[in-house]
Amino acid sequence: MPALYEIDQAITDTIEIYTDQETGELSEEAFEALEALGELRDTKVENVALYYKDLLATAEAIKKEADQLTARRKVYENKAEGLKRYLEMATNGQKFETSRVDIRYRRSEAVDIIDSAKIPEEYLTVKVTETPNKKLIKDAIKAGQSVTGAVLTERQNIQIK
Repeated sequence: MPALYEIDQAITDTIEIYTDQETGELSEEAFEALEALGELRDTKVENVALYYKDLLATAEAIKKEADQLTARRKVYENKAEGLKRYLEMATNGQKFETSRVDIRYRRSEAVDIIDSAKIPEEYLTVKVTETPNKKLIKDAIKAGQSVTGAVLTERQNIQIK
């Protein structure tokens, strides 16, 4: 995919060399190699930020294409399911065989739950998950309360536009 921005080739090469091709993660050596490049700090920062924006644009394009493919896949799956229902109706549970296709039925059992509220307790599985409510903890700490096991930390979040 062509880049949206003109980015210094030395910077893109350095980033690509120190990127894990399977995970896309940058190694610590990448930062050292970028710092070692003989360009001005502002030029490096601008080029890396442009490369970042280019990667996000590419990722967004891939996501959009994946969403479109997922929608197309769903159309084919729905059509196939409709044809399967027709075949079930047309064969009425009887086997059908030609030299090109073989339709058979096999017996199976399934439990259909009509009213889960009426199921006796010994047949129920209880699932409990506990997760800290970060918003409540944050509000409590800001209100001056001490919450054991949690601290409020201030972060600097970078925004690249």
